[in-house]
Amino acid sequence: MKKLKKDNNGYVLLKKMNRLGFIPRSFIYNDECVFCKLSTDNCLFNEMIVEMIAKDYGISVAETCIGIYKTSTYILSKSVYNPYLEDMFTLKDLTNNSYHFFNDFESIESLLMNKFPNDYKILMEELKEIFLFDALIGNSDRNYKNLAIVVNKISREIHFAPLYDNEFMLDKVTITIGRYGLGINKDSFKSNINFLESFLLENDSKYTDYLLSKLWIIEKDNILKVFEKVESEKNVELSMFNKEEYLRLFEINRRMIICVAERVKSKKRVELRKII
Repeated sequence: MKKLKKDNNGYVLLKKMNRLGFIPRSFIYNDECVFCKLSTDNCLFNEMIVEMIAKDYGISVAETCIGIYKTSTYILSKSVYNPYLEDMFTLKDLTNNSYHFFNDFESIESLLMNKFPNDYKILMEELKEIFLFDALIGNSDRNYKNLAIVVNKISREIHFAPLYDNEFMLDKVTITIGRYGLGINKDSFKSNINFLESFLLENDSKYTDYLLSKLWIIEKDNILKVFEKVESEKNVELSMFNKEEYLRLFEINRRMIICVAERVKSKKRVELRKII
């Protein structure tokens, strides 16, 4: 968001109110669409930490900065698509705003197969990548409003939009029993299964190996580097308490992922012996 005018601290000073006297949820600033959301410190830090982790992981997420209005702090997120060149549809849009849609792999695959029959297989691979990233950051809120498809108006190229609304990372239930906003199938939401374990069991072993290869990103040494990047690039200060708590929660999530991966590998070895 280089075009946004900022003060000496790097914060965007919000001045214009809408007719009701509130900061609008979105606005155009220097030809850029910006989404604005009132924030607590933890949610603000979460968004910024995810933004830095995503760079290490190699996945696109919304670019964020801090907005200030009087004594309130806001998360400002740059739009994840260019409305002049692209169309964007959330999964909720694609279901015609249905509240009965199950946000799981099977339901999403059926939806994408119907809407984008020539591209749904590529999109499903991208969705698996998103799921593994959410497992790494312990995100519990990848619901069908937080997943969007972008279509280039000229080339018709289709892909998932950069990830947004990432503030619910390191959810304590998610990092202990592997429950995410994105389910495996409709029945998974009704059971107590570990979504990550189910996903890894149902898919090729390459996904287990891939996730394990990314665990260095949430190890202590790298997370400390992430803190440094957040503080220097976003001009915020994380307290020692916040840092220690983040490190503790990331370590819980890392150990959970390792335990799940070991169980999955063991179960697959048993299944292989049965076949042989």
